[in-house]
Amino acid sequence: MKYQCLALLLSGVVSVAAIAAEEFVSEVDLFADVPMINGATRLQQHATAVPASVTVITREMIAASGATEIAHLMRLAPGFLSYSVMGNQLGVSSRALSPAFPGHLEVRLDGRSVYQPTLSTVIWSSLGIDIKDIDYIEVIRGSNTPAFGSNAFQGAINIVTLDALASPELSLRATGGSIDNEDFSARYAGIAQDFSYVVSALSRSNSGFTALDEPRGGPWPTNTNEDDMHTRQFRLRGLYTPSLDDELEIIVGFGEDRLQLPENDVRGYHNRKFDNNYQQLRWVHLLGNGDVTVNFYHNYLHIEDDTVLGLLSELTPLTPATIPVIFPGQVDEVLLGDIRDGLSERYHLELQQTFDVSRQLQLVWGTAFRVERLSSQFLLGHDDVIDEEQFQLFVNGDWRFHPQWNANLGVMLEHNGLVDSFASPRIGINYQWKPSQMFRASVTAGKRTPSLLSVFQDSSVTFADGTVIDQLAGNDGEAHEEKVDVLELGYLGYFLDGDLTLDLKLFRERLRDARFDPSQPAMDLDGERHVWTNGLDWDTQGFEAQLRYRPNSRWLLSWQYAYLDMDGTWLDVGDPEDIGNNVPTHNTSVLLAYRPAPDWELSSVLYHTSAMEWVGGDDVDEITRLDLRLEKTLRLGDWQGWLELIVHNVGDDYVDYDDDNYFERRVFVRLKFDLN
Repeated sequence: MKYQCLALLLSGVVSVAAIAAEEFVSEVDLFADVPMINGATRLQQHATAVPASVTVITREMIAASGATEIAHLMRLAPGFLSYSVMGNQLGVSSRALSPAFPGHLEVRLDGRSVYQPTLSTVIWSSLGIDIKDIDYIEVIRGSNTPAFGSNAFQGAINIVTLDALASPELSLRATGGSIDNEDFSARYAGIAQDFSYVVSALSRSNSGFTALDEPRGGPWPTNTNEDDMHTRQFRLRGLYTPSLDDELEIIVGFGEDRLQLPENDVRGYHNRKFDNNYQQLRWVHLLGNGDVTVNFYHNYLHIEDDTVLGLLSELTPLTPATIPVIFPGQVDEVLLGDIRDGLSERYHLELQQTFDVSRQLQLVWGTAFRVERLSSQFLLGHDDVIDEEQFQLFVNGDWRFHPQWNANLGVMLEHNGLVDSFASPRIGINYQWKPSQMFRASVTAGKRTPSLLSVFQDSSVTFADGTVIDQLAGNDGEAHEEKVDVLELGYLGYFLDGDLTLDLKLFRERLRDARFDPSQPAMDLDGERHVWTNGLDWDTQGFEAQLRYRPNSRWLLSWQYAYLDMDGTWLDVGDPEDIGNNVPTHNTSVLLAYRPAPDWELSSVLYHTSAMEWVGGDDVDEITRLDLRLEKTLRLGDWQGWLELIVHNVGDDYVDYDDDNYFERRVFVRLKFDLN
């Protein structure tokens, strides 16, 4: 096993040696070759100046990956996991525990947070964009609370889509293949005087994982994690520029996801529907030495679920005669369960100003006000709406106090009604040893407000009149902020006239008082329930590496690797359990693309994750997966097209997150046409 991991670790270096037999001797003009980063501090900075490790996933990498899900692109960032809780329920986590609903990452789409309070996570199928709409993705690989607050507790993802000026006039895309996959999307870009706009629509469906013949056991009936999914989304992004100093961006969208889930229902399935819509207005006014931005957005999500568990007497050892004895006044009846119904909203208003104090000092400051609303009879145990108001005040500065040195200082202040007010500071020092090489050290003391759901959840299976039969999840009545302290040492180097980039990172992360839901004894049907409480601690230390090699327009190599060592315990029904196995010790990916001729491209991605135990899932063996892609460029008059053959998991089947999730070989054909 250790030799396999060593081979994967060295695969990127070996590939570079095979492609280019040159010495690392030249220096580069970084201002020409280094990408600009916005998601680390809210300032536009060169990658050599930011206080955090950042991975930029480019359009070229997105295309070469052959990915069909946006969440799966995060595997191209060291330390990030993308996994399938069910066939169409995806999760993304970073260097941490990976539950069914991960919530320690801030995910922004064109400046709008897509976090959903109802499930305390990101619903990736409801983003409303096609994977081909993405211009680039910034992945901040560490706590970024000083810039974006609580949700960026262990990292941040900034997704930027193509605007009208960078888009073809008309783009049509279709994908079909395994798991009954049918994806269709259309995108139209236009300009009318001072207003440019992009209108897009997509329709997606697939059958998820293959059903298993044998159901699993448990207190309630279960079958498999197969789930059919049907998604319809519409989006408009417009930009109005009334003057050279002003621009107003308008983004609106709506859609629905329908999932047919076979678990926990006597009919063999139950339906879950997500209705979502969002509106965003962002005004930017240029100043002589900076700009002012006002950003407002509203997110809405409504979940409907029609789970029917069945008759109580059929689900438990109780008989119709004994039910009134144990539950006075009750009779045998059909029970309902799961989410059933839930609604969440977020209103967010933010003011931000960036300005250059001098040639050496650049600052950004701002304030934000947010309201989150949550209601769910099943999740909360009542129909009342829970509101949370949150205030934020932030400032980040980049001070170049020496031609070779710069310092980043930042802090986020947060106030809300759930926990005491707190501050999340960060300090980073960068030393540019040569024009082509930089060393970085940073310290972050991040804090996080627990999610609304973890503070107020009170879920039970009940009779129709509300009498509790089985307590599922609750809370301890107390909540306080989660804390993370991070020390990071980094190196960024450019070689071969900028064609090769090497990003290295050593870090130590101490997380305290994390909110978690261990099982505790309860006086109910099965004798236990999950109770949300603070108190989970763990320490993680590790190493991350990323290598990019782009010698010419024909070759592209990207290698990512992460080593993690976690130490901590998890209390389950009062018994401590080691959580060191809840993260993979080794996690790597290698992307290689080659264009043998102008109209052809070959690419492959190798993923490897060592054995681990998923939180809420099962123990799974190590995963080694190889994806292949072949692309042919087509030309028909004013139309340019791309025909792709994509094969996911060329090798053996593997288990993802849950023993029921067998990921088999999948084959897709994708066709795209652009009218320029």
